[in-house]
Amino acid sequence: MDNEGYIIGLDASTTEIGYCVWDKEKDQLVELDHLTLPEVYSLLEKVEYFKSWLLTKKAQHPQLNEMVIEEAFQKMNSGSRIEVLLMLAAMNFAYQYVCHEASFKVSTILVQRARFNAFEDFKPVHKAKAGGLDQKHQMFDHVFDLLGKKYFPTKILKSGPRKGQEVPENFCMDISDAYVVCLGFLNFRKKEQNKNVNTKKVRKRSS
Repeated sequence: MDNEGYIIGLDASTTEIGYCVWDKEKDQLVELDHLTLPEVYSLLEKVEYFKSWLLTKKAQHPQLNEMVIEEAFQKMNSGSRIEVLLMLAAMNFAYQYVCHEASFKVSTILVQRARFNAFEDFKPVHKAKAGGLDQKHQMFDHVFDLLGKKYFPTKILKSGPRKGQEVPENFCMDISDAYVVCLGFLNFRKKEQNKNVNTKKVRKRSS
């Protein structure tokens, strides 16, 4: 099953869900987009909204049989609000449960592991050397350069100090993160599978 069908990678929050559908057999991108959750909905209503969307997506892509999502936070960052982090963790689990109920194989991956395995040759630099951009934004720029406006629509700023500049839409970061989570997970799993195969060969020779 690991190498058959489609997998959907999610970067999910309480407002936007970036998603990446990948053909595991052909090893190619199928769909990359985002889902906006209605702001007026309660958390439970948002989960129900996601469930309805997922079942529609499953009907659109019957080959879908697996989901991967970034692991919930492991530690608090400076300035993080505990109630927000707990809410995100709860939603993360809810998305996993909905996918499990839809008979998907459910996996999680640490964000740093996903980034490293998605692009091993890409080395983020310190914020000071990247014009103040953190690793998340540096990775987005890398993915944007790779895939372009086909997947990351832009807008023209109408006010503020950068008025008139063309910038990616706000949800583009979620789309990029979903791509990285999906690709990074698949690459990591391939390496683990190859490692296990090589280990078995060594044991067989030694025996």
